[in-house]
Amino acid sequence: MLEHRDSSGTKTDEYADLQAALPALDVRAGLRRAMGKRAIYLNLLHKFKCRFADFPGVLKGCFAAGDMEAAVIEVHSLKGVAASLGAASLHSGAKELEQQLRRRQSPAALPQVEYMLEELLQQLDELDFGTSEANTRSRIGEENQTPGNTSWTGSLKELHIPLEKLQVSKVKAQLEQLQQSSWTASQQEQLQHLERMVQGYQYKQAAKYIEELL
Repeated sequence: MLEHRDSSGTKTDEYADLQAALPALDVRAGLRRAMGKRAIYLNLLHKFKCRFADFPGVLKGCFAAGDMEAAVIEVHSLKGVAASLGAASLHSGAKELEQQLRRRQSPAALPQVEYMLEELLQQLDELDFGTSEANTRSRIGEENQTPGNTSWTGSLKELHIPLEKLQVSKVKAQLEQLQQSSWTASQQEQLQHLERMVQGYQYKQAAKYIEELL
C-alpha cells in the first residue's frame, strides 16, 4: 500500500520524501507499476538515469547517420519508460516527437523533450538512492544466477542473431527488453558496453563482444 497509518492512526504518505525530491514525476503512479515497492522503484529510476543520460547525443548521432529508424526506436524507448516511471509530461512530449519522426516531419517537439529530460535527470542526480536500490539490484541479480537459470546467456544469444544480420530494429528492441531486467553489476557493465557499441553503429564489434562473453 502507498499509504500507512502512524501510531495515532492518522494516514501518512510513506513516499512524500520521494515526491518532494522528484517534482517532475508522479511518484505514486510510478510506484503502482513497481508494486508499491520503494527499492524496486529506485532501481528503475537508477536504470533510467543511466540509460538516457546521453539521449540528445544518441539522437544527434542517428540524425547525422540518416538513421531515422534508430531515432524512432530511441524516442519510443524513452516514451515507454517515462510512462512506467510516472513522468506524464515527458511521456506526452516523447509521444509527439515519435509521431513527428515517423511522419518525417521536423522534430519540433525535441527541444521541449530534451528540457524535460534534463530537468528530471538533474533531480535524479540530487536524489540519494541509498543502499536500498543497490541491495535490490544485487538480490534480484543473484536470483537470476541460480543454478539452471540461463536468462542472461539466452538473452545474449538472442541479441547476437540480429547483430550478425544487421537487423537494426530487432537489435534495438531486444536491447530495450534487456534494459528492463535486473542483472548483476558485471552484467550491467557488459550491457552498457553493448549499448555504447550499438549507439555507435558498431554492430559487428558488438556481435564479437557477445561471442567473447559466451
